[in-house]
Amino acid sequence: MDDSRPTDTPLASATPCPGPAIWADLRETAGASADGPFLEHVLACPGCLERLEVLAAEWSRDGLVAAGTAATTPGSDALVERLLEHSPEIEARSPAPVIDGLEDLGEVGRGGMGVVYRARDARLDRTVAVKVLTSATALSAEARRRADREARLLARIVHPNIVRILSVTDADGLPAIVMEWIDGEALDERGRGGAVPLVEAVRIVRDLAGAVAAMHESGVVHRDIKPANVLLATRPEGDPVPKLIDFGLARPDDDAGHSLTNPQVAVGTPAFMAPEQTGLDPTLGPVGPAADIHGLGALLFWLLSGRVPYEGRTTAAVLKQATDGTVQPLSALVPRLPPDVGTIVAACLEREPERRYRSAAALADDLSRFLDGRSILARRAGPLARAQRWARRRPAAAAVVAAGALVALAAIVGGAHHVRSLARSRAVVAAKAGEAIAAATLARESFARLTDGSAERFLARGQPLDAADRDHLLALRDRYRDWPLEPDEEDALHFRAVGLFRIALLLDRFNWKDDALETCRDHRSSIEALERRGIATGEEGLRLHLLERLERGLLVKAGRIDEAIANARGTVERLQAHEAADPTAEVHLAGAWGDLGNLLGKVGRLEESRAAQETSIAMLEQLVAAAPLDPSRQKLLLTILHNAAINPAFRDHPLARRTLLEKLVERAAAGLESFPTEAQEFPKGLSLGLALLAETDLEAGNAAEALAYAERRADLARRLAAEHPRERALSDILVSAAVHRFHCLRALGRPGDARAGLDEAEAIAMAAFVEEPAVFQRSWVLADVLAFKAMMEEATGRRAEALALHRRLRDVILPWVKDDGSPEPFPIKLAQVKAEIERLEADQRVPGATAIAPAEPRDRPLRGPNPAD
Repeated sequence: MDDSRPTDTPLASATPCPGPAIWADLRETAGASADGPFLEHVLACPGCLERLEVLAAEWSRDGLVAAGTAATTPGSDALVERLLEHSPEIEARSPAPVIDGLEDLGEVGRGGMGVVYRARDARLDRTVAVKVLTSATALSAEARRRADREARLLARIVHPNIVRILSVTDADGLPAIVMEWIDGEALDERGRGGAVPLVEAVRIVRDLAGAVAAMHESGVVHRDIKPANVLLATRPEGDPVPKLIDFGLARPDDDAGHSLTNPQVAVGTPAFMAPEQTGLDPTLGPVGPAADIHGLGALLFWLLSGRVPYEGRTTAAVLKQATDGTVQPLSALVPRLPPDVGTIVAACLEREPERRYRSAAALADDLSRFLDGRSILARRAGPLARAQRWARRRPAAAAVVAAGALVALAAIVGGAHHVRSLARSRAVVAAKAGEAIAAATLARESFARLTDGSAERFLARGQPLDAADRDHLLALRDRYRDWPLEPDEEDALHFRAVGLFRIALLLDRFNWKDDALETCRDHRSSIEALERRGIATGEEGLRLHLLERLERGLLVKAGRIDEAIANARGTVERLQAHEAADPTAEVHLAGAWGDLGNLLGKVGRLEESRAAQETSIAMLEQLVAAAPLDPSRQKLLLTILHNAAINPAFRDHPLARRTLLEKLVERAAAGLESFPTEAQEFPKGLSLGLALLAETDLEAGNAAEALAYAERRADLARRLAAEHPRERALSDILVSAAVHRFHCLRALGRPGDARAGLDEAEAIAMAAFVEEPAVFQRSWVLADVLAFKAMMEEATGRRAEALALHRRLRDVILPWVKDDGSPEPFPIKLAQVKAEIERLEADQRVPGATAIAPAEPRDRPLRGPNPAD
């Protein structure tokens, strides 16, 4: 028979041999259109039988059986049944072959290409696995070439998660591959009882991704990653080791290897197949390493949900789903799925190969990041891609949204100073009015720019916000809160959450505390909406954690400590519920325990407070030990150590408090050395630790020891501020260090020695205040240094200079004092500053008069949570 042309002439019966179209249909539908005469001819015609056997070799036995099970036509069932009955390479039981050096061969499994035996290597007295090409497959030169290639590929790759080849030999004239024997079960057996636990599933795919990366480095693409092709090797201690097997469909990823496989044949297992593997959409390009990345994502999808990515009543339907990339979101199938895992799976299962992970190594890295509790690098599908799919499904609604986006932009035009910039945005959107997706995207971008522009304008104005500014920010908040959900609900909810987060931070920054608190709760509602839909991301979780901490701080400032404690308990309970499923929750949980302990200490529940903070510290020390290269965990530990050290629960235990402070200084110094690019948190932690150690010694009467700590702190702050001149937090530390040094020098009777340091601090604070006068922290830091410098001037007899400083201090505080009865934001009250001015003015009018004692102690005129610390 001439293989170069279709077999379309009668050979064994009156029924003609099927032509190319029928064979193509057979490949696509697993014989859904086959009838009785067709089957009789194929199984009686040697030429057609050979073609049928070639086709059988191209599909796995599991895929063939599944196709027959899923098919609804009698022809498909009959074809599969008779193929399994009559095709020797799939089902025939033949005597075990004789292989030199191997004994006790026993069959353990069959596949589309060969039979696998368990045997004993007599020479080395070890158990091995032997894969032998069956005699029927030997009729096909193509199948023999595949088996030979499998042996060569396995011999080239050495990896702990890939089955190891030991030798290639001959079995009764047939090729045979001798491999290591794996004690354990196939992964499909492990998952047969339902979904696999999250961490175990992620660890399995992480290890396999490393194996696939090694394959790809050798130029090999597996093309059939599925549960049946993974073995779980047991070991005496530890978790089973996944091993990738069955390279029968692998090929070198180069042009020379393409001739080994017909590119028009769908090779693989349909339910796990990458879109480009189906061959139904040539625009997706050739099959390459991205197909294995898709396979790893499909495997993780199956492990976590117990379902295959692509399902259908027929093989054709499954292939159509695979070609379209139609996958149900994993979050809809798996309750409480960590958002990062959903993002990883979605990135693997992207329809276009170039949109998946760039390499298997990158996938392995992201899975390791998740297991370590670090942020992953993958990002969910962009809004444009999702919205375009929505627009194709609902074209009429898309047109409505395009018009709605224009209305939304028009509504954004709030004040006269916004009209010009928004008119340009509206003109751009009008030009795109026919494209719903572009219009919606531009509307979001324009509104985000408006938010940023408003913040920049307020910062540049040079004074605190007035009522009109507050109303403008609240109007922005309301627009975020009511942002329309069409055309892309997921992206709109994410946009709401991000916008409300930014507005809450702005309101807090400009000292509108009650409004910031309300916006925090709006943000919480937006996150809950994302979680209900299973589309919250790790970024949302982090923002929620930060907003909850801000919310607790605002409640404390408002004197609502009981509500803050309830908030912290709620956070602890929420994170405990997610701890088992989401490794990142443990880090936030440790922080929440610390916050709860800090709050309990404020209301005098000292035993509960100390227990909570000790729990927090112990958790974080374990987390730091588990991931020593993650600076975020170490920075959080510094915060908790500092908060514990200033907690009343530890103040009555001086040795325990000293231990906390020394640990804070030690870890901060080590972090500063290990993470030199972290320009703020580690210097800040070291500075706070040194300040509290100095304060402890000062309270104990050890002023000289206290000064040594204060000098070390000032030197550190001056060096870091010079190295990072644009880091505002480091400048604030330098100001705070100068103030603290003054305390120590005054205790030693040398207040004048602090003059140079305080002058430097005043110049730094004043420059920051001039640059950002509308930011509350800038006023706070300047007021702090002015108050202490006034104290220093008076202590050295320079009362006129002290009076001038108090007048400047009054001018800094005055704009922040509201007329609506709101509490003053500074611990030192305006009335107290005015009293100091009157006293010093009286001293000037009556030379030699005795100074009037202030109403409050003036050792620390700005006690409280100074943002500089």
